Amino acid sequence: MMYRSLGLRRLAIQIRQDIRFQFKYGFYFLYLFMTTLYIAVLALLPAAWRAPAASLIILTDPAMLGFFFIGGIWLLEQGEGVHGALAITPLSVGEYLAAKAVSLALVSCLAGLAIAAAAMGPSLRLLALAAGLMIGAAACTVVGLYVATFARSVNHYLLLSLPAEAALMSPPLLRFFGVDHPLLAFWPGSLLLDAIRQGLGQTAFRIWPWLGLAGWLALLAWPARHRLRGQFGANRASLSAEAAGVDQSGAGPAEAIRA
Repeated sequence: MMYRSLGLRRLAIQIRQDIRFQFKYGFYFLYLFMTTLYIAVLALLPAAWRAPAASLIILTDPAMLGFFFIGGIWLLEQGEGVHGALAITPLSVGEYLAAKAVSLALVSCLAGLAIAAAAMGPSLRLLALAAGLMIGAAACTVVGLYVATFARSVNHYLLLSLPAEAALMSPPLLRFFGVDHPLLAFWPGSLLLDAIRQGLGQTAFRIWPWLGLAGWLALLAWPARHRLRGQFGANRASLSAEAAGVDQSGAGPAEAIRA
């Protein structure tokens, strides 16, 4: 029980640190601007078009925010030596992954809810949409983080992410534009689209999109955790090797720092 409590405390601290990082680098200001722009566009559309347009906007931008930005975040942390520091802290790989997913999903959720409220007004199923956005956006972030661990630069990440982005978004976009198949309905992007549509009140409420998204999130988190464990393990081994080299040289802390 005590270990679990400490783990939750570390997770809460890391989420808070990630949110501060996102504020520092303008994520919230960027999406305040983007959300205002989307709301202005929706206001210009005929009333009958607003719900489908809002579902498409929320699916392709706010819900995918974490996927788009996690590559840059990972590489920036790597360049600043954050991963090496984290490797020697009590923070677990799972807590690091969860903090990234939750903090970025929160931005997605706030932006998506604002767009949905502007489009639908009182017919919005607020809690259902919020839950769908949090789970779906977290899954997209997890996929993006897995891809980011293979990237050497932002441009390299953009190149590597194209197949993953196509795999996530092609099935729901096909379904949105009327090309449907039973197998497409079980894809995570399709489940997210169904959750958004139900949250907007476009279709009758059924629980299975949320259950499906939760299952996909758990499934996708496994390879991401495995990959991160390897990355952090390599950082820890590198730091241990450096420390062993300092010990063998006989240099004290001051000499090591000067070297």
